[in-house]
Amino acid sequence: MKIFEKVDVTEIIGRHFKTLFDIGSQKPCWSEIIVFYILPILVVPYVVYTFDHSLTEKLGNLFFQAFAITGGFLINALVMLTDRRQHYDDSKKFSERVTLIEETYSNTAFGVLICFMIVLFAGIAVGTNSDDICITNICKIWSVIITSLVYYLTIIFAHTLGMVIKRLDKIFRS
Repeated sequence: MKIFEKVDVTEIIGRHFKTLFDIGSQKPCWSEIIVFYILPILVVPYVVYTFDHSLTEKLGNLFFQAFAITGGFLINALVMLTDRRQHYDDSKKFSERVTLIEETYSNTAFGVLICFMIVLFAGIAVGTNSDDICITNICKIWSVIITSLVYYLTIIFAHTLGMVIKRLDKIFRS
């Protein structure tokens, strides 16, 4: 549908996943995929059930504020990477650097998307956590699911941010 073309983020997600491929073989790097996406699925239930089943208002607001601010910083990094990319032409001499900049851009854009999702779900989790609103068991189950999603996305964001920082360091050191 043409309406959803402007908000379709599948290309951002796809470009991010392409950075998780082995450079030489162009095959998925399964160890990275397991560490980045499968392992957090195993960690999140432990975190949710060990500490608390839902986000408190204070913790939810902390997630909301921290990731809103971090998302803004990452948008600035996107602008900086775009500017940096324009300094290089597509000649063979700079092809490795251009690839690194483009992959960093993809990871950073994915990080912005994750920040937006964390802010959205943290707000929903805090809103549905209230005892006045959440009086049924189904509502409480949804609250646990949304809280789990916030924690899962936070772990993914931490991994992605690590990738971005490492790549930004490599871009600006060389």
